[in-house]
Amino acid sequence: MKYVSSIASITCLLIAVACSKPVPNPPEAQPITQTVAFRVAQAKSYDAPVYNGLMAEVKLTISKENIHTGVNTIVWDSTIAMQRIQLFPQAVSPALIVKNIGNVIPDRQQLRTSVVIRYVTSQNNTYHKAVGTAMPHYTNFQQVEVTL
Repeated sequence: MKYVSSIASITCLLIAVACSKPVPNPPEAQPITQTVAFRVAQAKSYDAPVYNGLMAEVKLTISKENIHTGVNTIVWDSTIAMQRIQLFPQAVSPALIVKNIGNVIPDRQQLRTSVVIRYVTSQNNTYHKAVGTAMPHYTNFQQVEVTL
């Protein structure tokens, strides 16, 4: 009797497994294109004589970060060469640098921006300002203010 009972149990189990539907895999996240707009301008007027000789250089970077491993890969970078600070655009008419970064997989990657500004005074003293931001997932546009 135990033998027949165990055969019946195994048969029912095999039928249940054979009739069950396989668990579907979740759909793969589709790559998206994200846009970053850097707005570069003076924070204030540098027309006063005290600012004569003040120079600045701006480095802009966009990288993709793997959100699981933390590994960053630079996908775009640019440098605005060292120049007198008075030559940078005024706040009323900033320079706009727009970059479209494609093939970003939101479930696995996140865009990061960084801005590094290096100032050199007429006495040859050097100062740095660095700012980094992460672009929110599934957002298509981020504006980054670069003020000198």
